[in-house]
Amino acid sequence: MPARIPPRLNLICNGMMLFHQVNESTVQIVMPEIDDHIRGICTASDPTQSAVTDLPTGAYKVEGPMGRPGSLVSLISPKTYLVLRKGSVILDQTAAEKVSAIFTVPMPSVVRLFRASEPSKSVFGTTPTDAAYAVPAVHHDVVVFSYVGLSEETEVMFKPPSSSGIRPHTTTVGKFTNWILYSTEKPDTRPPHSTKPLNDLLLLTMDGKHTDFSLSSEDPKDGPPATTGIGASEEHLLAFHELPPSKGRQVGKLSTDSYCSGSVVG
Repeated sequence: MPARIPPRLNLICNGMMLFHQVNESTVQIVMPEIDDHIRGICTASDPTQSAVTDLPTGAYKVEGPMGRPGSLVSLISPKTYLVLRKGSVILDQTAAEKVSAIFTVPMPSVVRLFRASEPSKSVFGTTPTDAAYAVPAVHHDVVVFSYVGLSEETEVMFKPPSSSGIRPHTTTVGKFTNWILYSTEKPDTRPPHSTKPLNDLLLLTMDGKHTDFSLSSEDPKDGPPATTGIGASEEHLLAFHELPPSKGRQVGKLSTDSYCSGSVVG
C-alpha cells in the first residue's frame, strides 16, 4: 500500500514571475503583464485551458494556512533557481502594482521545484553575478509552495480584488488541494521571449539601474513527472499551452525544448 500523503495545499507557480519576501511569514508572488503570455489561475481539480481564469492587474490573497516563520533563501537553493541578494536587488513596488497581479500568501512549509533546464549561456546579461547568492547550475519552470501540517477540514481561500469581477473561491483541503498560477506562453507563442517585464520591476541598489536577466530560452527542459510525493499530478505541472483545451481532450504537445523561469528577491 502506498504511503499516505498528509493533507496539504499546493500553490503551483508555473512560468515567469517574481517571489518577493515581505517578512518572515509573508511572500508576494508578482506576475507582471507579459506579451503573448497567459496570466491566470486554475482551482479546478482537473486543469484544462477552459478552467483557467484570467487575472487582471490587482491585489490578490491566499488565506487559510498559517505562515511558518522562515525565509525563501532557506527553502529554495540558489543553485537551482535565481535567488537575488536582498541588499543588492530590490523590488520596485510602485511599478509592480501598476502592471502586476500580486498574490500575498503565507510563507510555505516546503518549496518543491519541477521541470529543470540547464542554461547554455549566462542568464545575467549586464547584471553583476554577485547580485545573486549563486549562479544557478539549473533553472526550474515550476515552483510549488506547499503548505503541510493542515487538517482535512482546513479552509483555504482565494480572494481576488473586488474590481476584478472574479468570484472568491473557498474549499476545504481534504487529502490535498492543488491551485495553479500560470504565467506561461499562449498556445501559438514560440519562446524565447524578453524578460523585460520582470527586469522593469527589479532595481540594483548600487546604481538604481534595472536588472538585465534573460529567463526564457530554447534550452531543453524536463517534462513533468508522472507522479509526485506531494499530491500534484503530471497535469498540474503542465504549462498552459500544454493543457488540454477542455475535459476529455488530449493533452497538448509538451514543450521540452524551451524554458520560462522566474526569480526570488528578498
